[in-house]
Amino acid sequence: MALVKDVRKVEKRMVVLSHNPFVPVLVPAELVERQPNIEIENFDGIGAPLTQPSTTQDRRWDRDTGLAKLILQVSHLCNLTCSYCIADAGRWGKSDTSFMSPSIAAQSIRYFGEKYGSIGSVYLFGGEPTLNIEAIEAACDEVERLVEQGILQEMPDVGFTSNGTVLNDKLIRLLTERSYVKMSVSLDGPAALHNYYRLDAAGRPTYDKIIHNVQTMRARTGQPKTLELTYTPRHQESDLSLWEMMKMMREDTGIRIIGVELAYNTSYSHINYDPLLLDIERTLADVDDAITKSMESIATSDDPIYYYHVIAFMQVLFKKHQPNFCPAARNYFTVARDGAVYPCQNLPETPETLIGYLGDADLDRRILDNPVLQLINAANRQAEEKLGEQWFANFCKICPAYNLGETHKMDTLAPSRLKLYERMASAFTTALLTIAENDRMYTHFIKNVTSRAQDTFELNMF
Repeated sequence: MALVKDVRKVEKRMVVLSHNPFVPVLVPAELVERQPNIEIENFDGIGAPLTQPSTTQDRRWDRDTGLAKLILQVSHLCNLTCSYCIADAGRWGKSDTSFMSPSIAAQSIRYFGEKYGSIGSVYLFGGEPTLNIEAIEAACDEVERLVEQGILQEMPDVGFTSNGTVLNDKLIRLLTERSYVKMSVSLDGPAALHNYYRLDAAGRPTYDKIIHNVQTMRARTGQPKTLELTYTPRHQESDLSLWEMMKMMREDTGIRIIGVELAYNTSYSHINYDPLLLDIERTLADVDDAITKSMESIATSDDPIYYYHVIAFMQVLFKKHQPNFCPAARNYFTVARDGAVYPCQNLPETPETLIGYLGDADLDRRILDNPVLQLINAANRQAEEKLGEQWFANFCKICPAYNLGETHKMDTLAPSRLKLYERMASAFTTALLTIAENDRMYTHFIKNVTSRAQDTFELNMF
């Protein structure tokens, strides 16, 4: 980490959140004051941690209540042919490429809403979700009913990521009339990089069409407010840095918040799409540079570019010191078009991952006692053992799909991903310390982070 010149100024502005005295995780004091769940009455002064050392018993992944996330795969069909797609263009290796019916969408919301009593977010997935607006509307209708009936105490976040190729009156009406629905668009960098993989079914490039659609939708609905870039070895072969790509995307779309997901391999990958496996040091350096420059942008510009993880990390800092355990198959589920229930949208839809079907008399039991849950628990257990005491544990997303892509075992941690999270955490905290030393940068940073937080959408990468 970079050396801090004015220690007293930094200490006055930054609150220690990590229990590790050697590599403290710090956060601006103003943001701590806005966190309703943070107890600061016993804060003894500078250097005293808000979080205490956690034990193995403290670091549990099976105590969450409510449903964290429900994914409805409303479309098993896509109008693009991205070869790196984790869902095989929504098909998951199957020949049936039809849509989820509105009745299955509503039934899914009703079942999980009644079972768990709360839903953090409802995520519409595919394939391309905007090809099935009817199912999205049915899901929204049912969510609204459950809130009106008091079955859900709060309105979940509802949203989807689109490839941006669809623009019609139905989509505009959905985003206008259901103002709570959030939309993100996948855009893999500037045109030459985006058009390498993201071609339509006829093999035609899609960048210009997507830019036109994004600009039109933003003018008419204010959305999308976030972009998602899938970073592959192809990006490394270009002469552009990740940060330069993000700046070009910002110029073409006007969108400030950009999520970056490093591609990973699945059972549908024919070649290696994971840049960490191709050249880990170059990948880490590129991500480090983009995060650092994003932090500088937020601290100095009135029109900053937000690397999505910067905002996500701000929230993660306030959570209990432990890895971001995988909740799949426990309080996070995906429902396929036919009502089949799977752990999450990132794992392949196979007999090995199938939990059951909506309408099964014993579905409640299957959720509590299914083989895939045991594998996911094993992955979480291994993460706790290897990462529980690490200073960057809070930044680590434990994902069995990442494990499969690198180690070929759902319950064996992906070492390259752990190195990625440590590097990202280091870049983030180092930049925070630098910003805290400068009066103008610090004030600007707090203002920008606070003002943009409400625009963020829970992207897939965290």
